[in-house]
Amino acid sequence: HGPTGPHAPDAVSFDHDMFEHYRKLIAIRKSQPALQLGEFRSCIADDEKQLYAFARAWQHTVVLVILNNGSEPQTAKIEVSATHWHDLLNGTRLTAQDGAVHVTVPPTWGAILAPY
Repeated sequence: HGPTGPHAPDAVSFDHDMFEHYRKLIAIRKSQPALQLGEFRSCIADDEKQLYAFARAWQHTVVLVILNNGSEPQTAKIEVSATHWHDLLNGTRLTAQDGAVHVTVPPTWGAILAPY
């Protein structure tokens, strides 16, 4: 008998998908000085929608991070000065309209936007 009783402990398996996801996030952070050194500014903090967004700015470059902790897709509208953006997580390209970028984020997911 072990400390948890007569049963053998559950086998621990390696989650390759999760590993690759974190690897991608680390690579994005390393490739964007604004995410490492930039000034931090909250853009959206909406408890009802469970939506949070912030910007990091460094040497005339801004990176936007949008997080949806809810169970439904949410659309964030963030005022920006650049016109063309791309999501570093999935490659989606967005065009700002009337000085704002609109991005729809799936449930329990996020977006990392950088100008191009």
